Amino acid sequence: MLRCTISFQQFMFIAMVSLAIFLFPQLTMAETYYEYKDSKLLNIYSKDNGKFYKATFIHDKNGNIIGKKMVPANAIDYPTVTSYSNASYDIVLFNVDPKAMQVEFPTWTENNGQDDVIWHQGEKVGDGIWKVTIPFSKHKDESGKYITHIYINKELRAVSETLVNLTTSTRIPPTVNLSSGSYDIYLDGVGEHVARVAFPTWTLHNGQDDIVWNEGEKVSSSTWKITIPFSEHNQEIGEYITHIYSYDRQGNAVMSGFGQTSAVGGISAPAETSYSNASFDITAYGIDPKATQVEFPTWTAKDGKDVIWYQGKKVGSGAWKVTIPFNKHNAESGKYITHVYVDKELRAVSETMVNLTTSTRIPPTVNLSSGSYDVYIDGVGEHVARVAFLTWTKRNGQDDLVWKEGTKVGANTWKITIPFSQHNQETGDYITHIYSYDRQDNTVMIGYGQTTVVGGISAPAETSYSNASFDITAYGIDPKATQVEFPTWTAKDGRDVIWYQGEKVGNGVWKATVPFNKHNAESGKYITHVYVDKELRAVSETMVKLTSSTRVPSTVNLSSGSYDIYIDGVGEQVARVSFPTWTQRNGADDIVWKDGYKVGANTWRVTIPFSEHNRETGEYITHIYSYDRQGNAVMVGYGSALVN
Repeated sequence: MLRCTISFQQFMFIAMVSLAIFLFPQLTMAETYYEYKDSKLLNIYSKDNGKFYKATFIHDKNGNIIGKKMVPANAIDYPTVTSYSNASYDIVLFNVDPKAMQVEFPTWTENNGQDDVIWHQGEKVGDGIWKVTIPFSKHKDESGKYITHIYINKELRAVSETLVNLTTSTRIPPTVNLSSGSYDIYLDGVGEHVARVAFPTWTLHNGQDDIVWNEGEKVSSSTWKITIPFSEHNQEIGEYITHIYSYDRQGNAVMSGFGQTSAVGGISAPAETSYSNASFDITAYGIDPKATQVEFPTWTAKDGKDVIWYQGKKVGSGAWKVTIPFNKHNAESGKYITHVYVDKELRAVSETMVNLTTSTRIPPTVNLSSGSYDVYIDGVGEHVARVAFLTWTKRNGQDDLVWKEGTKVGANTWKITIPFSQHNQETGDYITHIYSYDRQDNTVMIGYGQTTVVGGISAPAETSYSNASFDITAYGIDPKATQVEFPTWTAKDGRDVIWYQGEKVGNGVWKATVPFNKHNAESGKYITHVYVDKELRAVSETMVKLTSSTRVPSTVNLSSGSYDIYIDGVGEQVARVSFPTWTQRNGADDIVWKDGYKVGANTWRVTIPFSEHNRETGEYITHIYSYDRQGNAVMVGYGSALVN
């Protein structure tokens, strides 16, 4: 078997040509030339019944064809006008004698006559179709009129003229400040055939020792852009020079623009910042490379006497930086003033407004039965690295102090969860102080919160009967208490009261389990009172609902070997479900107790094999029991199946 392998690019080209033929069936005729780039079909030149056509395809950014245009073409296809930035243009010649061995395109510019004439050799690209590319760089990089004569086997056959216009213009700021970090250059009026644009940039200082060739980005149909970072040029001040070169698809290039800007030194510091950021940075640019010391004396307008002379650190050529922590200025907010001294000489002044932006969200009251509560702080600055929440109870001072870091839950919001278990389950006032830290670990207090924690009862408002029991927990019990009792009865009976003795499970926390089988296995409302050392402290009610239902086949054939039973609506606290099964014949002599397995959030299943029941026919009976984790059980379902 003959096996053929093609590359992905070949596959894509074939697919696009097939699509083009589908869109334009006349292109299947002879004398067709396909022009593409990077697996994208650009143009199709074709001859049909003596007429020439050019199909141009428009693509989206992913290379998909989104538009098409088909127009009649001349026997010679060339632009009458083009942009100099295209770096070249193509001439396509149709209907050439198939026997032709050579097609030449001597070309020159109108300026100074034929001093720049070049005999460009054509390339055969299809039956009867020849093509040539005319690069401007081979014609002294001139604009203006280009004249081409076309010779087939040394015989003049045609003449073409193309006007090459200067269409580009450069946008560059006349002055830039090193504190901005970079600046942008735009080249407008770029031709549609340009494949890439390069922006070589250097500083006038020391010539081209710092030249960097970076390629620009196309930002519109005729505009390209580049960002020039000062860090690539040693943060130098002075003149920055950029030459701009555009390239065609074959790599031909022309210089299509020029730009120059003057970079000056400056101060980079925030005009305002959040107090929660704990500090701010000041960077001085354009410092003389010979400087040995840069100082940043800083003080607050509020105090005026808290001046500190910070020693700057050199972080690049001509760039010095310092961090101003608020905690070294009496943790003040408001206006901070900084002077910049270079080798003891004042060079610049900076002011930064430090604003109080944070606010705390904390519930005024919480119940111990909830297990925990959340504290939020909003308006936190974008430079904060971490936020710590110090929490303790007012009782016995800070004996239960816990330092815990929060989690960032929004652009400017941090959160902490305070578990009561970390504070001995105490009632009373819980106090939280909030501190933010910058990346250097400077810190300030940015918030405060207080809540009152009260005792309470944790019991379900309603539960499934299949859970077999429910728990009641009492919080906030006096640590000196010796006995907590949970007398419980059902509303249906009223006389089935049982005094459950609570178990101490934590500081101030007592718990009891109420099994349904001790209350005549009843459903409905259960009522509990809570007594602490014989004194009534609380009342709780729980509605116990019948939620389960059984699925069992009514008839089964013995030949099937077994059948399945499902019970749905089982409570989430159930630890296991048992399915005792027997046949009606001879009573329960063949009873088998078998545990099911959980097959869904609220569904359990068991398989009943006939082999466990002597393969008897007749009625099979199943009772279903659910168990809690303490082994308390209730009957939650019943089913029978007739086995033939």
